[in-house]
Amino acid sequence: MGRKRRFSKLLLFAAMVSTIGAGVLGSVPLPVKAAEEEETYTVRFEAYEGTCETESVTVPKGESIILPDATYEGHYLMNWIDAVKSENMTTFLSVGSAGWEYTPERDLWLYANWKPNPEPDVTVTYEARIGDTSYEELEEAFANAQAGDTITVLKDCEVSGTLEVTADNITLKSEDAGNPVTISREDGFAGKSYGMNTDTVLLAVKGGSLATQDIIFDGGAVLDGDFNNSGKTWNSPLIYVDGSYTMEIITYPQYIRAVSSLKQQKASESKRKKNIYYCGCCGRALFNAHYGTVFCKQRSFKTDSDCKDIEICKHDADTAVLAAIKKEAELYLDRDKLSRQAVKWNASLSVSDRISAIVKSMEAAQKGWFALYDRYADGKLEREFFLNEKKKYDADMERMEEELAALKQTQEAEESIQGGTKRKAEQAVAFLEEDELTEDMKEKLIEKVVVYPGNRIEILWRFREHLEN
Repeated sequence: MGRKRRFSKLLLFAAMVSTIGAGVLGSVPLPVKAAEEEETYTVRFEAYEGTCETESVTVPKGESIILPDATYEGHYLMNWIDAVKSENMTTFLSVGSAGWEYTPERDLWLYANWKPNPEPDVTVTYEARIGDTSYEELEEAFANAQAGDTITVLKDCEVSGTLEVTADNITLKSEDAGNPVTISREDGFAGKSYGMNTDTVLLAVKGGSLATQDIIFDGGAVLDGDFNNSGKTWNSPLIYVDGSYTMEIITYPQYIRAVSSLKQQKASESKRKKNIYYCGCCGRALFNAHYGTVFCKQRSFKTDSDCKDIEICKHDADTAVLAAIKKEAELYLDRDKLSRQAVKWNASLSVSDRISAIVKSMEAAQKGWFALYDRYADGKLEREFFLNEKKKYDADMERMEEELAALKQTQEAEESIQGGTKRKAEQAVAFLEEDELTEDMKEKLIEKVVVYPGNRIEILWRFREHLEN
């Protein structure tokens, strides 16, 4: 009886301990292992002399950043550079330009790679000038002309509107008196028309006075010697005059050259055979008769002219011209041989040697820069000193890069010249092998052949011009 009572008390005590323990332990949280901290990388940006609003960016491992932009007066940001150190050297690697995505793999600095802004490549062509002022269009020069001005035309011009003269004592002249300028209308200009409509004429002298020198309007209008200064219109649909217009008549050979150029161009476009023979008396092109001779047709109109003696057998003339071409080819080959020998004898340090020297200098400068950067990165140099040295390094590298680029252009030009010289020599040899005067020869080598009485001929060459081009 007593033993059962003691056993019941033990069970009751065990139950109480179990209940109390469960309540206490249930109200206290069990210890939990702390979560691992997330790994991140920080990218810092060094803009040197420039400004970058983003000083640094921190991102979780594996995530990308957008490379920021930066500014530096007179320069543009080419890219951002990472300096990767190894045991004996530092390698600079481009990671991208502003706006690119970049995924860092460590904490690092990125350095701005600045380049000077390029000079704008602007090519301006001018048609005329008044004094020291140049004008891109001839119409603009006319619009700005004041009394007493001289308008100098710099090249052949096409005008899109009427050239109007209202001031007095205006002079219009060609820059090169030996090669008269031709002023013509563009395709969109209104059609030729007589009368006083200044929307259709090429030149209108209204109340003022104009004098021209060595100028051809639309291929020869100034050659009309019957111009009546007192009238309202000229004997040309190109010009209207209500004032005073004085023209200087260009020489007939000048006119022949201009017209001949137009005819040759038209013949080339129509694939017709080129006529190279011209009269030495009147300058006109000779007529190719069906019986094998060429002669001047002026003898039919002017029986007392020396043109009646201008006639030559075309086969004999072609043979003589071919022989002269071969002689010119031989002379060219001799000159080319002497020229190449002179270049060889006078050659100093070759361009390739100078290129090699500059490349070595650039490599040495880069090694010095890497060593300087290592000292700066290790905290052994002040920032101001480092930036000053960097400016000197950048200036030296820019100078050497410009020299290197210029030398490479020279090298390419020399190689091109050497290749061109070889092709010219091959072309000259090809001319020596021809048995007859070809259309290609006439087109490329001969301006014209002038025939004089007694079957004497004079050849105006394009030989050297063709080989040079």
